[in-house]
Amino acid sequence: MKKVKIFLLVLLSTLLFFNCRKNDDTKIDEVSNLSFTKKDKDYQDLAKVISVAINKNDDFRKLVKKEALKKFDGDYDILIKNFKNQKVASNSKSSTKISIGSLLSNYAKDLDIIKENKSSAQDYIDQLSQIYPNLQISVPVHADEWRDDYTPKVTFIPEMLNERQSINIPAYQNQQLTSVNSTIEPDEPVIVIGDNERIHPNNFNPNSDPIIISNWNLQGQTIPTGIQLSWTYSYNGTSPIIKYNIYRKGMYDNRFSRIGTSFGINNMTYNDNTTDSNAAYSYYVTASGIFEESNASNIIQIVAPDRPSELANFNAKVYASNEIGLYWTYPTNQYFDYMSLSKRVVNQGSQFDEIQQFNNNQFDFIDTNNNRGNKIIYKSQIVTNNHFSNPKYDIVVVPYRNISVPTKLFIKKVSFDDVSNVEPWIRGAPEFIVALMKGDSSQNGEIIHRNIYLQFDHRTNSQNFNKELRDWLPDNWMEVYTFSMVEDDPATWTIDYNVSLGYQRKNEDKNNIFNGSFKFKISDIFGANDDQIGEAYLRYIDPPNKTLSFPDVNNTKLYVSDH
Repeated sequence: MKKVKIFLLVLLSTLLFFNCRKNDDTKIDEVSNLSFTKKDKDYQDLAKVISVAINKNDDFRKLVKKEALKKFDGDYDILIKNFKNQKVASNSKSSTKISIGSLLSNYAKDLDIIKENKSSAQDYIDQLSQIYPNLQISVPVHADEWRDDYTPKVTFIPEMLNERQSINIPAYQNQQLTSVNSTIEPDEPVIVIGDNERIHPNNFNPNSDPIIISNWNLQGQTIPTGIQLSWTYSYNGTSPIIKYNIYRKGMYDNRFSRIGTSFGINNMTYNDNTTDSNAAYSYYVTASGIFEESNASNIIQIVAPDRPSELANFNAKVYASNEIGLYWTYPTNQYFDYMSLSKRVVNQGSQFDEIQQFNNNQFDFIDTNNNRGNKIIYKSQIVTNNHFSNPKYDIVVVPYRNISVPTKLFIKKVSFDDVSNVEPWIRGAPEFIVALMKGDSSQNGEIIHRNIYLQFDHRTNSQNFNKELRDWLPDNWMEVYTFSMVEDDPATWTIDYNVSLGYQRKNEDKNNIFNGSFKFKISDIFGANDDQIGEAYLRYIDPPNKTLSFPDVNNTKLYVSDH
């Protein structure tokens, strides 16, 4: 196996750009609980490209600032299709001019986002601007405070972003992956990749027929959970309609924002269940094809129903392998008919099924109808006069293990593709060292086992072990163990080394679980000649027998089990 000095790994980890793309399957990065779409992936890639460009090319960075400050649409926006043919210096040390499209395409090739044999220099930006005609670069805050020597973060707007929800979105600055919060305004300018909201929809795609709708008739009515929209229209065009976009503006909003999409030409209803009690909202709808978006419907105003207050708190707690305890507290001084408790098993449908209704003297319930490994979202709502409060959620994963008692954990086997690539013949049979650690979402780390020695008896590609580790402790189904593994060679000195400890946590609304990691310093484990195999994460909710993979180093695998 190709030897890599640990000090070189540490150095390279600070120099390599966007190496997280290579490790998407093994690294855990806390960025968001959204499911990103193909469009989000394209916009995230462009954010990476532009981050490189403004970092490496002063001419380009200054031009972005200059064009944003022009406010061509009244905001600090730059429409890509109007910007891509402008010229800048090819790099900071050259006077040769190339187009913005060529510059960004070249950086996209450097990042392996596009391949040389698939796209010419200009194709990448041309294709993006054709697929997304309203694609823009914007500097939504502090644009007029942007210093010439400052390199901002670059991020993007996820397609289905809920503007009420606070999440972290991937961002890039000075060739490093970071994040921005969707609701906390930054103190410095930030470049945002997204869609222009001020360009008329009929300008979407010059190469396709516009969708011109006549006789729009958008209507709305209140329902127990919020507001229901329905619409009809007349259309004689040739471009197919595949979905409808729903836009909403509240009393204190400055502009309309898209809140959802209704897919299918015949699906002409939409339920907005995110309204506040007695709040007034305005809505309009557009129709969309593959590339183009229609003119807007008529705008309607409607007041959300008088909804009861939500529960004061609501919690789900795992007890045994199939027992989930639900606990709640009612708001004070409020009459209600009943509390509705429902649940949804993730990946087994999108609907919530009601479990039971409870009166004001009931405060808990034990749900025993669960299967191991299922991720379950519980929802609770107060009901008064057939009106539903805003929901309270909690989410759990039903573990395979008995959470009420400690559970054994063993390393059972190590394997790899070719022993010759792990240990040269002159050194004999291979040896490995494993460290077992855990962390939490407060970024507190703990070393459970510092030096677990796994020594092969012969020069083979695999060997069985029965190395007992510390037990899984009871009452923590969110726990994650991190295994850090090296191939051990004679060492004359040791150094500190940063590993990534994984953890799990619930999002703010407790309706999703996402993973995170943080850097943790470990000492006296890696020798100067040791080769790092990598890190892998084992969650308490994983099955009792698990294969941990380190594919980048000779396809190494570590097999762990509870028995």
